[in-house]
Amino acid sequence: NDEQRLPATLVSRCQRLRLELVNHDAIADALIEQGCQRHHALEIATAASGRPGRALDFYRQPQLWEEYRQITQDFFTFCQTPTMRSMNGLLDAITRDDHQQSEKRWWQERLDTWLAVLHDILLQGFAGQSAMPPGDCQRFGERLFATQQAIRSNVNPKLAVENLLLTFIH
Repeated sequence: NDEQRLPATLVSRCQRLRLELVNHDAIADALIEQGCQRHHALEIATAASGRPGRALDFYRQPQLWEEYRQITQDFFTFCQTPTMRSMNGLLDAITRDDHQQSEKRWWQERLDTWLAVLHDILLQGFAGQSAMPPGDCQRFGERLFATQQAIRSNVNPKLAVENLLLTFIH
């Protein structure tokens, strides 16, 4: 992003391409052309937030789509009721989830998706589902990122997420 840091000889040989997000309707229309039902195409296009590759992945991989929906629902539940009850619900989800991966990986995937959803909320809104003001969204994003870093540094995932939760209990 900072051209001034690059040598002039390199910059002179490069071409800048600006890739914009794709219009919601264009993504939905492309999914419909692929055989997707209209209501499902609109739902996926909204979740894809201007990224056609993401939309195609959701359409072609129903399991990925359902997992994304569940993680997103967990996110909104967590944001609307940041209490020990929501934490317990998330911890219970680990035992309900039929996954073969470690608890660390399970949390990392959720935090990755939560950050993506939060990014979309901050950029363009997410169908008005966020109960948090933009400043709180930003602080929550910073805490999510710190929680990810803690888990990557081998902090117990439950402890890291409990710490995240405690910062938002009023």
